[in-house]
Amino acid sequence: MKSEQKGDENRRHLSLSWKIILLTMIPFLLVLAAISVLTVQNKTQNEKDLVLNRIESFVNLLESGDLSFESVREKEKLEKMFNEKVISAQLMGRGRNFVYTTGAQEHEINQELIEKAFEGFTVNYTRQNKTPALISLYPIVVKDIIVGVLYLELSFDKSNDRIRQYTMFILLLNTSGLVILFLLVRFLSRKIIINRLEELTDLSSEIGKGNLQRRLDIRSDDELGTLALTFNDMTHQLSQTMESLQAEVAERKRAEGKLRRTVTDLEHSNAELQQFAYVASHDLQEPLRMVSSYVQLLARRYKGKLDSDADDFIAFAVDGALRMQTLINDLLTFSRIGTRGKPFEPTDCEAVLGHVLANLKLAIEESGAVITHDALPTVMADSSQLVQLIQNLADNAIKFRGEETPHVHISATRESEIGDHESKSTNHELQTTNYKAWIFSIRDNGIGIDPEFFDRIFTIFQRLHNREEYPGTGIGLAVCKKIVERHGGRIWVESEPGKGTTFFFTIPDRGS
Repeated sequence: MKSEQKGDENRRHLSLSWKIILLTMIPFLLVLAAISVLTVQNKTQNEKDLVLNRIESFVNLLESGDLSFESVREKEKLEKMFNEKVISAQLMGRGRNFVYTTGAQEHEINQELIEKAFEGFTVNYTRQNKTPALISLYPIVVKDIIVGVLYLELSFDKSNDRIRQYTMFILLLNTSGLVILFLLVRFLSRKIIINRLEELTDLSSEIGKGNLQRRLDIRSDDELGTLALTFNDMTHQLSQTMESLQAEVAERKRAEGKLRRTVTDLEHSNAELQQFAYVASHDLQEPLRMVSSYVQLLARRYKGKLDSDADDFIAFAVDGALRMQTLINDLLTFSRIGTRGKPFEPTDCEAVLGHVLANLKLAIEESGAVITHDALPTVMADSSQLVQLIQNLADNAIKFRGEETPHVHISATRESEIGDHESKSTNHELQTTNYKAWIFSIRDNGIGIDPEFFDRIFTIFQRLHNREEYPGTGIGLAVCKKIVERHGGRIWVESEPGKGTTFFFTIPDRGS
């Protein structure tokens, strides 16, 4: 319906060609009409003046005596002289009586005008009855004496015929001129303007279709030539820009393809590494368990029966086997985070903290640690991994304590958007997500961490202290980092030596 209305509107609008013709023709038509009217009026006045001149010549002949007064009666001679039909010709004497007359009057003579004529005034006027007529009253002056008044009533039929013929000629001439002007304007407008604009329109259409190789072949010094040159320059620039964009798109596609292949290779590599770590750690369990069992059996059976060196060697072997078993168990736990994790589900962090406190009950009692917390939210998470995450961080807070009684505080605050929070740590790469998040913090009053080790502590098997001072395998924080990343968050630390440590991690709020 809208397209039909738009088509009707386009049909109601005049084309540019017709607008140019109208703008050119209308002023010319107005000027031509004015000239024609003035010309016809001038022709009419000339016809009237010609008749009046002939009458004056006739009167002069009467006054000079070259014509007798009786010639007033010669109607045919008068008509030939005036070249008009004589309706009535009369000569009145001083007694206001008609001396000579020919033809009957069609109009009544105004006595006041007769008196004016006898006073020496020439009177000419026209009257309309059946036919237009020129009425003239001329005083006849002989030797400075008015001897009479000549009354003439002439028909204007012949003059009107000539005026009509002249008018028709002017109209025909004007019409011919208008037709010629119309054809000339239409030809010139199409040749100079319309054809060039059509070329511009065609080129615009071609550009819209993606053809940027076409150019306008318009060479002139006028505005259209300048427009065509500008249009060609624009098309050339568009062509160069398009070629540059195409090259950039092609390069970007190649880079994206390479990146996809790299990501795919990395995913395969990571999957293989995780599978290898899991298989390796799982398959090492049985032989290591056997070695550990027999070494412990040797320790129980032969302790004190051999020399002291043998007891030390057996003790070293038992300790090494136990540490190897611990490392393998931790490695197995680390590899299972991405492959053996459970689906995310609404998880009450208050309940999670309850499990953590139950698991750390012995460590809390031995250290006398005080653990406090604010209200904790419900998030979409793997509950078992969330227990492991908070337990590892709380256990570290208790383990790396100073001389004071350990105080650990756990809290959670709402983050406006992931990425809005800034920390002093350099180890907090942002995860790409559109979710808002909860920021969890675990703050202690322990020995603290030197900022230069902030990156190192999240690397697997990296330790800042020896085993005799602080036991462990150095995998706990690496496990925390991997759990947080699986949940789409990030983890970082803020600390100074001797002033305690605060670990932060985020869990996206997915509308739990």
